[in-house]
Amino acid sequence: MLARMMQLNLANDEGFEMAVDHYRSVSEKLIIEKSDLTTYENYSQDVLRGLTDSAQRENILLHYYAYSGVYFAENHDYAQGLTRLQQALLRAPDNLRLKSNTTSVVQRHWMQLFPFTKRIDSIDVHLASLPHLIREPQIREMVLLAYGRVIIPAFDENRNPEAMKYFNRLETMLSKYPELADNGEIIGGIYGQVAAHFVRAGNYGKAKETLNRGLMLSPNAQELSNRLRTIREAGK
Repeated sequence: MLARMMQLNLANDEGFEMAVDHYRSVSEKLIIEKSDLTTYENYSQDVLRGLTDSAQRENILLHYYAYSGVYFAENHDYAQGLTRLQQALLRAPDNLRLKSNTTSVVQRHWMQLFPFTKRIDSIDVHLASLPHLIREPQIREMVLLAYGRVIIPAFDENRNPEAMKYFNRLETMLSKYPELADNGEIIGGIYGQVAAHFVRAGNYGKAKETLNRGLMLSPNAQELSNRLRTIREAGK
């Protein structure tokens, strides 16, 4: 019925918008109120089968992926939820509500990923595929904290090659997304621990080089300034 309504209003923008509003209303009821994905999938497929106009199909698919993405996220299938929300974003890349929903789902998805190395792998994928994420301060903090939770314990437990592997990955990430460096406290903590590793190894040159790189990224990282001053005062 809805598909027929849309076809009858091909030349009538107002009528078509009314039909889309009806589809959204049904989506709200089936997904948000009833959490009934099966009925929603069947309903949506019936609508899509009746549509021949590509623009109309894309309009319905936008809402279909947005609502079904919310369903999967609310039922803790974050990977499937993100897949569907990304499909919606492909059709409406500037939609602020979609961006907000996607950001929220990404955060929940990352929070349940352990060990932190697994979270880092997910971070790499999602920052590349969802460029709006990096503009969110909470996302930037989660990225840095994930790297810190790998790098610092690895140094503490003398797993130095692993620590340096992820530190190098972090530096690559920082070169791609310089916005990450706006959190001087976390940058200071990570770069400070890397420098401390080099100090323990007697490699003061590498320690100072690391501290200076960190300060170039985050000039206000007080921990790095303090460590650099300590090395210089020791005549190293």
